[in-house]
Amino acid sequence: MTVNDVPGLVRREIEALCIQPFLEAFAEQIGWERTMEIAGQVIDRLAFQAGQDYAQALDGDLLDAVRDQLLSHNQAGDCDNRLVEQDEHHVTIHTVDCAYVRMYEQIGMPELGYLLSCRRDVGFYQGISPHLRLVRQGTRMQGCSVCDFCIQSD
Repeated sequence: MTVNDVPGLVRREIEALCIQPFLEAFAEQIGWERTMEIAGQVIDRLAFQAGQDYAQALDGDLLDAVRDQLLSHNQAGDCDNRLVEQDEHHVTIHTVDCAYVRMYEQIGMPELGYLLSCRRDVGFYQGISPHLRLVRQGTRMQGCSVCDFCIQSD
């Protein structure tokens, strides 16, 4: 068994529980804002690499692959993602329910949810292809009614 065999939701919970004490310790030394800035840069790099890794296994149309990847969260039980629209230049999916939001609330870390999970999305799609761009108005983690994923391909 490897870390990739662990469901994503469980992996994020383990990561959050491990990273929180480090973030708090760094924040005592250099401040919360600087700590979040550095942590965000690390998350961005990890997400970009994950996107590159994911891209290596892709066949066919990028937008179809992105759609399928987002909708696969439904089978995993992580999210209720719904296809809103798709054409040759973009795919739009709304997350109407998200177990990640509940998980971060349950472990008492709602303020870290966006940083540790949602922020990854931009870098992930950039890692898949420099021709993909995520446009989003907000996330459920930020209090919006849906996460609006609009992934555009140029």
